[in-house]
Amino acid sequence: MNDSGEFWKKNSKSIYYKIKDFSCVSDRLIECLEWPDSIPTLSIVFNTPIKDEHLILKNKISDKYSARLVYFNEKTEIIVPKNVDLFPNLRVKEDVSIEEVRQLYLSSVMQTFTEEFPGKIPEARMKFSENVAQNYLSVEKSFCLELDGVDAGILTMVGITDYNEHPIECVNWVWLKKDLSLNARIYAQYMIAMWLRRTVYERVNCYVDSFNLRSQKFFRRMGFAPKCLIIEKRV
Repeated sequence: MNDSGEFWKKNSKSIYYKIKDFSCVSDRLIECLEWPDSIPTLSIVFNTPIKDEHLILKNKISDKYSARLVYFNEKTEIIVPKNVDLFPNLRVKEDVSIEEVRQLYLSSVMQTFTEEFPGKIPEARMKFSENVAQNYLSVEKSFCLELDGVDAGILTMVGITDYNEHPIECVNWVWLKKDLSLNARIYAQYMIAMWLRRTVYERVNCYVDSFNLRSQKFFRRMGFAPKCLIIEKRV
């Protein structure tokens, strides 16, 4: 395998390459790879550990492309924060209905995309989120938080297959209320990590936008590591 990328496989949705050194990812590399117009995404797989992924992507991939990192972890390797102070007013929201899950999922997706990252998310992603809400979410694989009776967080998980075509559970969305205090956020991450340890069957992944440093740090703290980069051309 060389740093210019080694073809691995392709299907109707993505063409896959493997690289040894993640720091080689750049516009130049992307443009050197064969990527048919009929295939919407380019996936770059790197199995060696990496760091500073946010800076590499920020400095080397231009706005011509949108990029998402795929982070992975094993159920038994999920890190639960230690020595966490209780935050009694932050509680798990009990007896939620699927309609409540869908509403909180969609409203938090819309708020995040329009207020925190305006212009960063393709319109197709919103339509994708609407499809997920209607057809793939479940109460059993959703974790909702409330603070003093007000919605304060949500995590949803769905079953998919990974790039090796193996079944895996995917954290397809996580949101915490923007004005939560630091102590509340730490306690929320503790509760989320505990829930994942109980709920994940074997393996779990998540897709995080290249510009979303906060989410990257969130999953890193729980022991997740990036192993794949998914790139799309901006229209």
